[in-house]
Amino acid sequence: MMALTRLQRLVLFGCGNLEVLPPLGRLPNLENLLLDGLQLRRLDAGYLGIEEVENANINEVEIARVTAFPKLRRLRIWNLYKLEEWDGIERRVGEEDATTTSIFIMPQLQHLDICNCPLLRALPDYVLAASLQELELYDCGNLEVLPPLGRLPNLESLELINVGVRRLDAGFVGIEEVENANINEGEIARVIAFPKLKTLLIQSLKQLEEWDGIERRVGEEDATTTSIFIIMPQLQKLIIDDCTLLRALPDYVLAAPLQKLYVRDCANLSKRYGKEEKGEDWHKISHIPEVTII
Repeated sequence: MMALTRLQRLVLFGCGNLEVLPPLGRLPNLENLLLDGLQLRRLDAGYLGIEEVENANINEVEIARVTAFPKLRRLRIWNLYKLEEWDGIERRVGEEDATTTSIFIMPQLQHLDICNCPLLRALPDYVLAASLQELELYDCGNLEVLPPLGRLPNLESLELINVGVRRLDAGFVGIEEVENANINEGEIARVIAFPKLKTLLIQSLKQLEEWDGIERRVGEEDATTTSIFIIMPQLQKLIIDDCTLLRALPDYVLAAPLQKLYVRDCANLSKRYGKEEKGEDWHKISHIPEVTII
């Protein structure tokens, strides 16, 4: 397979005995990859094709540069019922000496779709590529903590459907590091989270109770420091469906330039924001041009 240097699209479907993938990351022109219905339990450095580099002997002070999946733009992982671990690349050649390995993984990834992987516990950092524009997470009930998605500078569409998340907090927004950072006196820290996000769908998050606003600011205890958080400044469409425990929307969502808000089968939100229900916070969403609460 590694001789297929011109291969652009690869579909692996229903290969029941395929438990280990070849080093697909070494395919130099692969742009579209679908893994569907495989028996994989783990995605590790082997399928990236970089394990040889991690184990190689590199001359002192030499820098090894490796790019895995250099042209991959769309990755779909569907129906991997046994997948539990999707490893990040934490260990680097040279940690114990002066050598260095620079590893670049999926630097052009734009679309990531993960569907029906019920045992998957976490996503690796490398799939959060700066180029990522669309992210869809479906039916991943064991995924209880999301990575800092707000740090994705080009993400335009985010869909979270039936994942195991109980809370959306500063970690999801990607600003917890700034909140805990040391800021010099008189310095103003400006942080923009989800800078290009336009569409957000949250559906069937049965365990989700809290969607936190960003109330605490760096510098509250010291008037000489200030933090400015700008969150979802381009959000236009918000859909929340079948999130029965969710009690309220965060302040930054209510301040976004929403053009459409759709809420369905969310009893607590309907009571709080519904016009017909004379909700106490209807006035906070009444400016949105198109509001549907059913």
